[in-house]
Amino acid sequence: MKKILAMILALIMVLSLAACGQQADPAPADQGDAAVEAADKEITLQYSMPLPVTHQFVGYDEAWIAKVAELTNGTLTINPHWGGALVPMTSSYAETIAGVTDICHAVPGNELQQFVVDNVMQYLYYPVSDAAVLLDVIKELYEATPEWQAEYKGTKVLTFGTSGMMYILSKEPIRSLSDLKGKTVRAQCDIGYKLVEANGGSAVKMPLGEVYDSLSKGVIDAVMIPIDTLESMQLATITPYATLVKVAEPWYVHKFISEDAWNKLSANQQEALLKASEERMQTELAGMNRLSESALNYAKDNNVEIIEFSDADYDTLFAQCEKIAQDKIGELNAQGYDGDAIFTSARAIVEKYAK
Repeated sequence: MKKILAMILALIMVLSLAACGQQADPAPADQGDAAVEAADKEITLQYSMPLPVTHQFVGYDEAWIAKVAELTNGTLTINPHWGGALVPMTSSYAETIAGVTDICHAVPGNELQQFVVDNVMQYLYYPVSDAAVLLDVIKELYEATPEWQAEYKGTKVLTFGTSGMMYILSKEPIRSLSDLKGKTVRAQCDIGYKLVEANGGSAVKMPLGEVYDSLSKGVIDAVMIPIDTLESMQLATITPYATLVKVAEPWYVHKFISEDAWNKLSANQQEALLKASEERMQTELAGMNRLSESALNYAKDNNVEIIEFSDADYDTLFAQCEKIAQDKIGELNAQGYDGDAIFTSARAIVEKYAK
């Protein structure tokens, strides 16, 4: 009898220990959380920014970097190199592909042999004039244009950017397109350059740092540039007139990460980087709007007259944009691209947003 009782007690103890062992195992949900955390290894990415630490974009970038760290619980760190210390703007794509940097902020249009389609796309998004809408336009244009994406092979595009609407800041009033005839105008971008010439002006290119002296000395009569320079560069002191062009400076791909660096990130880190980059674009838009509003108030306080062309002149400007775009599409066709298909697709997207 005692042997039977001992066997029963032993069996009970074995079953109790088994039950305790089952209860001690972590729940499947906990295992899943642990697996996610284990996948997010600590990674540091090198980031090249060609602009100096005094530029407003650096402040936006610092917030972007902090946001990436916050969203990844500190597992993804971006180490910035300001002022072109790591990669020059003129070879941003090549250096990123080569692994000199992981992420680059650049204007890849400087590498014209690599970015043939990229250069042409800047001519296709007139007459949309709202900066926030333009951001949606350019993102959709990129997604809809395989030839454009192919030029960024080996990278993942993170952000786009622009400097906003162009104004003609002048020493004498430019009230109509005919007033541009015979004027020497420093143009900020290629589309501005071509529009000045289309209206009988002489377009010139020069470093931004030379603009103030050139206007003061009469080397140039005007400059086509965003309105914030009235205040930021003190151009209001020498250009009492500002004429709205209603054509935006080109939207460029601004930040891209190498495919190798992108593939090292976990899915969580990739999602966080994209989310932070979207916020970075919205931050830049908000900052651009603040600067423009401040400049317009500054213009009012400093007796700078804000001028708009007539509706007929704006129609002429957009017709000129159309002609310029068609010429650039012809160049694409001549290089073996289906430029007509690219143009048709792009214009359909733009017209959807322009309504």
